[in-house]
Amino acid sequence: MFAFFLLAPRTAFLCLTALFLAAAVPLAWGWTLLLPREPEPFTSPGEAESVSRSLQPKQMRRDPIAVVLLVFVTLSYARHLPSVPQNIGTAWLARLISAQAVGESALYLHWFFLAIPGVAAIYALCTRSALRIPLLAAGITVLLLALLAPALGRAFLAS
Repeated sequence: MFAFFLLAPRTAFLCLTALFLAAAVPLAWGWTLLLPREPEPFTSPGEAESVSRSLQPKQMRRDPIAVVLLVFVTLSYARHLPSVPQNIGTAWLARLISAQAVGESALYLHWFFLAIPGVAAIYALCTRSALRIPLLAAGITVLLLALLAPALGRAFLAS
């Protein structure tokens, strides 16, 4: 754990930036797989439907569980961005429930967003869907980001 404090601030910044970019690429890839395919240019409407059906095999349909996991992994990634406030909903929640319940719910959400990339990676290993590879890569890199970003951030700020 203390090895991160021995990193030069520039090296820590480079590692942190590489980790953020490595986590963003599979997330973007996964979201582009959810978009419908566009028909080829200069084809008639009947040909475009037959081509689109042949490009999407039946075994590679969208898995709704994988889509939900992709949403939660994306939220977990966005939670680690430096400009996103960590306690974004606690002031609003404090008006509805007690302060102790707000603290407990914030703790539960922290652990949920820490565990969900690992759950997504395990789910991607066990299923065959179009989102398998992006979900596996995003789950692993976002989990690494969640575990290494605080220490790399401290090493970056220690100068």
